[in-house]
Amino acid sequence: ELLQTITDDYAANYLWTGDISLDAFNLDCTFKDPTIEFSGLATFVRNTKPLAAIVDILARNTKSVLKSIALDEEQNAITTTWKMYGELKYGAVVDVDGRTTFTYDDKYQVVAYDEYWEIPPMEALLQLITLKK
Repeated sequence: ELLQTITDDYAANYLWTGDISLDAFNLDCTFKDPTIEFSGLATFVRNTKPLAAIVDILARNTKSVLKSIALDEEQNAITTTWKMYGELKYGAVVDVDGRTTFTYDDKYQVVAYDEYWEIPPMEALLQLITLKK
């Protein structure tokens, strides 16, 4: 069930909107990507709530593409590989490949979300301000 929920979140474009299935996450879940780390589902919601409105204003053709998903029952983890793509209306393009490990507890709730990018964080952030021809 958790595997399907994570798959559905990618289909709902969560990498751009932050719209995850909240009930799949433990209230004390830790979240980490190459630029930030914090704890708590409430903090995640507070940090990502403005994303959907910003994306609607600044971006088009946004995609959260799930490339693969794998369950490791020994490690209580689901690992995904993905592509985040979007064209910003002012001419920049965001194109980042990465992977995320969702570690879950015995209630099948995510307790740790660890996201990694295939490019250095600064290169990914520079995509936000680099105009494409």
